[in-house]
Amino acid sequence: MTNAELGLAPDPGIAGLISSSVFCFSFLWARLLHELEADLKPIGILDSVPRHGGFRCEGIAPDPEDVDTAECDDYLGPTWMDDSCFCFAAEIPWCLRERQPICVACFYNDASLMQ
Repeated sequence: MTNAELGLAPDPGIAGLISSSVFCFSFLWARLLHELEADLKPIGILDSVPRHGGFRCEGIAPDPEDVDTAECDDYLGPTWMDDSCFCFAAEIPWCLRERQPICVACFYNDASLMQ
């Protein structure tokens, strides 16, 4: 737990401006992440996760629509606002070291092309 001792909360007028800026930023960030997925998939860096049809949570009754399939969904990684984690895997550990700069280069290239 933390206790903030310095700082201010924005007044309602500023809060509205900040929330609309975040709203616009989210659309641009989503566009950038979609571009990154499109770049990483053909070169085999985009990860995937098994697809299933419903909600799974330990301790809660299973969803009747939850069935495992042989299909997979692309998975770039979790994102919260402007914080993203790009997930990728490799069968050989040193391949991770080779994939990381490629992923970063694709990200910077896509970001530089957005204007």
